[in-house]
Amino acid sequence: MKTILPLHSYKLLLNGCVHPGLLLGLLLGVMAPASAQLQVDTDSREESRVFYNAIYPASEGVAHGWSGNVSKGQTGNTSQAFKDAIFLRINFFRAYAGLPADVVNNPTWSARNQLAALIMSRNGKLSHNVPTNWKSYSAAGAEAAANSNLALSYFGPFAITSYIEDPGAVNKAVGHRRWILYPQTNRMGTGDIPATNGFFSANSLWTFDPDTYNSPRPELRDEFVAWPPVGFVPYQLIFPRWSFSLAGADFSSANVSLARNGAGVPVRIDSRQPGYGENTITFVPDNLNPDAWGGPVAPARDTTTTVTVSNVVIGGVARSFTYDVISFNPAQPGTDSPDFTINGPAAAPINVATTYSIAGQALSTGYQWKASTVGSYNTLEGAEKNGTVSASVPGGYAFRTSKIKAGGKFSYHLAHARFTRSSFILRNPVLVNSATQLRFSSRLGFATRFQTARVEVSTDGGKQWQGVWSQAGRNNRGEGKFTTRTVSLAAFAGSEVLVRFHYDLRQGSAYTQTSIGVGWHLDNISFTNAQALLNPVFSSVSSSPTYELTPVAGRVHGLQVRSQVFGQYYLGWSPVKFVTTSN
Repeated sequence: MKTILPLHSYKLLLNGCVHPGLLLGLLLGVMAPASAQLQVDTDSREESRVFYNAIYPASEGVAHGWSGNVSKGQTGNTSQAFKDAIFLRINFFRAYAGLPADVVNNPTWSARNQLAALIMSRNGKLSHNVPTNWKSYSAAGAEAAANSNLALSYFGPFAITSYIEDPGAVNKAVGHRRWILYPQTNRMGTGDIPATNGFFSANSLWTFDPDTYNSPRPELRDEFVAWPPVGFVPYQLIFPRWSFSLAGADFSSANVSLARNGAGVPVRIDSRQPGYGENTITFVPDNLNPDAWGGPVAPARDTTTTVTVSNVVIGGVARSFTYDVISFNPAQPGTDSPDFTINGPAAAPINVATTYSIAGQALSTGYQWKASTVGSYNTLEGAEKNGTVSASVPGGYAFRTSKIKAGGKFSYHLAHARFTRSSFILRNPVLVNSATQLRFSSRLGFATRFQTARVEVSTDGGKQWQGVWSQAGRNNRGEGKFTTRTVSLAAFAGSEVLVRFHYDLRQGSAYTQTSIGVGWHLDNISFTNAQALLNPVFSSVSSSPTYELTPVAGRVHGLQVRSQVFGQYYLGWSPVKFVTTSN
């Protein structure tokens, strides 16, 4: 008789809704130099689309470089690039909310936040008032904990997104969101610990600045601070719990109504709690469940929700505020999106420079071209070798195993050790056409309905991912053998893509063991009717949207271009322009 493995509960653990009156004393530190302030016009669908597609992914996938050891009480530190990514994510959200997006890192605070993150990770729980008997206790770490948002199970840029979402019944007042979106704040600190064997990841984000808390409120894009904000908002940033904040406002008798397509939308008020930055009312539309972390769903079309917050008392006078939130899919170009088709002959003379071009892009600050040779893609990925995939598998377990396989000697194993998502990316990009299919052997074992096996595709080098296949657990032992899965990639025809196998996790119960038969096993990954772009040559960035290609005899060339936007960020590569040679 086989023993059924126990379930472990899973929660997005956040803490940080502290009141300024409880915060500890003034801290001073030298700040890193400010970077150019981010701004986005959310009245423009295209600018909002470009802003999201270029800047949000820019803070993804940065190596944390952590140098510590939780079990030994060694705090360590993360890389400067990783800290920069966190502050880019902070300023990204502030820009969308119409706030000054020039928050910089205070190194003194960050050093103390690192101590606080170690305390939380080592003890496996959160507290703003850290008991002196907790492992790795330090006065500086306790001080940071009292002044910070705290997260367990998340760290780095993703922790920032989690603070903005603020899921869970204990976060009805969205205190984490309110501290990050406090208009006067212009410096913060961050400490981060990745998940290690036996320990949760953790983040401590210093959000309360006593020097600026009572300073004059800056001029904002909108009079109020709302999330989701006014205008065009990528659906990925629209979470179940909405908020409306305004300094000095009395929301005790305020009401909220929503309308969509001329009809009313169900809405319930979650909180009118003052403090935590600016006074705020929170509300939940469409009978959604903000206590479950699952991820927004892409709308079929751009969808406008009109929000009216009425009977807001300011200085003894009742006022009403009405604004539109337009949910859209940033992966889909709009009517205001420029054409990214490469113009030029499909057959060009051998050894003669031939000009190719695209129409100028209003938001582009430069263009970069890539010329490759088109070849075949015949790789079978059977986990037989190291180094053919890029893996993110926290927890210290064997990612490649010989104990269970569909063929050969090894298979891949993805699990949720310490409630942490896991994934791997095939390192070799695939050039897709209308007949390309992905095939793989899959076995989803012990998994709950909150644990989901996903296959995802990226057309921008791994910055953003689109799902093409998924399978949720069934709250039982799952599959007892491998099943061959076939997925069409025709929707990405003409694009070079990366493929990721992502074992996802949302709030709820989960099997967190890493033993064989628990989680997701994968083997024999292959593609049919696929090609590859070989030996790419990249141009320097130029303000001109033109490129000269000199074809070589006997080759098919693949030509692509991408836009540089906002001075230093890039959009994804265009679909491939195939160029053959002519006499």
